[in-house]
Amino acid sequence: MRLRRIYLYVFLAALAGCVACNRDDFGEPISVPTHPAFILRSVGGENTITVLDLDEEKIVGYRQVVKEQYVMHDFAVTNNNLVFLPISWFKIAVDDGECVLAVDVTRDKPVVDSIPTSIAPCDIHPFAGGTKAFVAHNIMLWADTDVVATEIDLVNPGIIDTFRFSGIVENILSFSDGSAYLLYTDWDSDSQFIQGFDAVNDSLLGESVYINALGASLLYATVIGDSLFCSSINNGQGPDIPNDAVAIFDLSGNQITVIQVGEWVGRLVLCNGKLYVCHNTGGLMEHGNFNKVSVIDLESKVVVKTIEVCDGPCDIAYSAAVNKIVVISGVGTVITIIDPDTDFVINTIVSDEVGDVDEWGYTRLRIPE
Repeated sequence: MRLRRIYLYVFLAALAGCVACNRDDFGEPISVPTHPAFILRSVGGENTITVLDLDEEKIVGYRQVVKEQYVMHDFAVTNNNLVFLPISWFKIAVDDGECVLAVDVTRDKPVVDSIPTSIAPCDIHPFAGGTKAFVAHNIMLWADTDVVATEIDLVNPGIIDTFRFSGIVENILSFSDGSAYLLYTDWDSDSQFIQGFDAVNDSLLGESVYINALGASLLYATVIGDSLFCSSINNGQGPDIPNDAVAIFDLSGNQITVIQVGEWVGRLVLCNGKLYVCHNTGGLMEHGNFNKVSVIDLESKVVVKTIEVCDGPCDIAYSAAVNKIVVISGVGTVITIIDPDTDFVINTIVSDEVGDVDEWGYTRLRIPE
């Protein structure tokens, strides 16, 4: 993801009209099913969490958790169904505008805690079995040389530590042996790096390693083996060329294989030796007319099937508990369910959420580990 410097003064004009985080109760409490999926929808001051029952394949409820001028595009969820939402955009270190909210959709008042953070929290990357997370911050303060990343505890909500990098932390890779690696892109050069991390002692391990690839979207990086990960790339064609391939990397940053997939490669998920890849433009209200997921066989490293799904598929996740893949639309409140054994669509769910129009769809999907 190509970065550009954003300075503090750009946002000062917006401060006067901003109000504190509204924590009123919006809607009725939701009874969370045994196997849920949580979906974020952030539309013009309305930020809604939708809960999907993966066994019954139906929406059991949705409720608004915050109002006013907040734009959210990421969240985390724990295995006890507590949702963590980074809150920022038009507010800078004013009132509680820079924080991570802990939300319990089963309660009358859903906001149960607030973790104050540094300026402009944006993405949140859970790891350590969903017990911890790194919060990325997408602003570098004037005259500063580093970008802050905040490690938070998701079990006992609070800050564990604060780290500084030369760019925004875009992802964290968690492997089966407990090891973890942070992925970040340098603010000035757009060079990309891997940084080892001790998830037990909460400390950096060794020096960062350069990733030998141009145009990799680290935000979409996914673990695919004991020491391998993959990400969408555009083969170094420049920042304005959409990603059209998936590259496989080792933890030394070496690019091992490139698999051509097709235009506008987005989020992806691993399931049973296959990689499921969404196709969309990835921009706000610019998801295009793509309505497909490509299936890559990782043994042969070729695309073996294309599945027609909801328009503008913006996120995808796999539930091992029910053996289903969930895809959400970025241009409408539509959900596609895929059977990974057959790679056929087994259900399409259309929500009756208020404000369901073509331009505004879902934002982010999470399934508890």
